[in-house]
Amino acid sequence: MTTLPRSEQLARISDTLTKAQQPGPGPGGRIGDPHTYDADIRLAATALEAGADPAQVLEAAPSLALELAQVAPGIAGRVEDQQLRQRWRVLGVEEMLRPTEPPSYLVDGLFRMPSLACLFGPPGDLKSMLAMDLMVSVASGQDWLPRGPVDAPGQGYRVHRSPCLWFDADQGEARLRERFGAMLRTRNLENKQPPLSTISLPSPPLDLGNAADAELLRQQMIALGTKLLVIDNLGVVSGGKDENTSAMVAVMASARYIAESTSSVVIVIHHSRKPGGQTGDRLGDRIRGHSSIAASLDLALAIEKDGDCVTLRAAKSRDEVIEPFKAVWHYSNRSDGALVRARFHYGGVPVARRKAVDRAIEDIPDIVTEMERQSGYQPNQTRLRGAIRERHGVSDQVARRAIERAVEAKTIIVESAGEHRSAAKSYRRA
Repeated sequence: MTTLPRSEQLARISDTLTKAQQPGPGPGGRIGDPHTYDADIRLAATALEAGADPAQVLEAAPSLALELAQVAPGIAGRVEDQQLRQRWRVLGVEEMLRPTEPPSYLVDGLFRMPSLACLFGPPGDLKSMLAMDLMVSVASGQDWLPRGPVDAPGQGYRVHRSPCLWFDADQGEARLRERFGAMLRTRNLENKQPPLSTISLPSPPLDLGNAADAELLRQQMIALGTKLLVIDNLGVVSGGKDENTSAMVAVMASARYIAESTSSVVIVIHHSRKPGGQTGDRLGDRIRGHSSIAASLDLALAIEKDGDCVTLRAAKSRDEVIEPFKAVWHYSNRSDGALVRARFHYGGVPVARRKAVDRAIEDIPDIVTEMERQSGYQPNQTRLRGAIRERHGVSDQVARRAIERAVEAKTIIVESAGEHRSAAKSYRRA
């Protein structure tokens, strides 16, 4: 097809848009707006006569896209290319083979960055309290679930200090202040001002299924530098959508977009199905609502409460096996019932898992001796964890805890290459 002179292009564009002003569907099924189209015609004429690229004309007059593609030969391909570039980025083999950075974690062994996670369980099972405790730990840089006063030994989960945002659509400001205040005081953080912020019961309510609302929350996170966002709870920020339908796809897609675009961990608090309402035998089937909720998650932790102790089990984990573990709730109240001090501590592992850890702990000195004899040097933690996993069939998390317990029991000795806790470590038999 031959290229039309610019004057004829403009004439045909003007004619097409003039017809679109008439009642009824315009080109492409659109209804013409005389005021908008008159302005667009002038912008297009000025730009094209000045020799502008048609893609630039589209930026000034986006409603001309269809008409330019119809009447100006060669422009259709450029219009399409521009739309593709704006919509997504195509990665080729070269990018796929490029070395990637090691995965980074907000909480070592648990919450990878970026990721979308969920804490779910029945009402009243301390989900929100546990998530608050986690948030205070991350904001302050203190290990999460440290050794308790009378509980099973444990070193807690190492965290990487980061700004945090709690989005409350459930509790209200008074309860937030009481609960966070108690947890901050328990850690002696009154004068240290950790980077922790909250938003409570906004009006109008947040609707994650609405792109504008999701973008507003994302911009708030960027302004605060947030790397951990907790949303309490999923059912209240879904814009009234039926959580048992595919309408939840858009809600979860927004949560995923927020996590990925801010390189953060987003945790949504949610409920489990009522007893007898499960649709399958898997733990993940207990997540209430449409299957798109569970499908969108990187990590789903089911919470089961027994008194002041909660057990956390991974119903889904995309990155690594997470062994069940327990957390114990320690707290005190004023005479009027208000919470004064509060914190979770590590509570050990369920009995069946504890036996596997105990067997690994007993075997570690022999593993260290054997590895040193074979290689001629003391094993570092990575190699030692790998040997424990291979011999006992446990997860990396269990292997890590077994090493910590063996060091505590003084059956092996850890030697560090430096004073910083991330310095390389090697191990030898005591």
